[in-house]
Amino acid sequence: AETAAQLLSAAQSGDGSVQDRAHRAVAALRADRKPIPGYGHPFHKSRDPRTARLMEVAREHGLYGPHCTMAAAIEAVIPDITGKSLVLNVSGAIPALLLDAGYPMLAMKGVPLLARTASLIAHLLEERTDPIGFALSEAGSAAIVYDGDQPSHGPLSAQAAE
Repeated sequence: AETAAQLLSAAQSGDGSVQDRAHRAVAALRADRKPIPGYGHPFHKSRDPRTARLMEVAREHGLYGPHCTMAAAIEAVIPDITGKSLVLNVSGAIPALLLDAGYPMLAMKGVPLLARTASLIAHLLEERTDPIGFALSEAGSAAIVYDGDQPSHGPLSAQAAE
């Protein structure tokens, strides 16, 4: 989120249209052989549904501004520069929306931490109300057979087993 926010923010400056600035920003990353932060997803190749919904929410609340516009422009120029399509992912959409809402750039690093913390709390609650951890552990142990060398000494050695 932080590096995607930096890209979106940096691409706001300079001369030319939004598309020109997006093109220069992506071309500069590619020239430096750097990834394009906030773009591409291993499962959502043509469209990330989370991103689409976030952009809808931004529009509904009047928050779709220059950073969201730049995020869409960058997505549009990526195929021309890289030769492949990389869709805006949730790690690019969230900072675009937050920057347009006035969220401080310097606090952007904390956004993924906040999201992970919320999901961890949900997981802990789920484990307390519907525990499956031990069942998963037992299933995992049953599915794996140790095939390494037998220790020559210690509690797992053949002598200890006798």
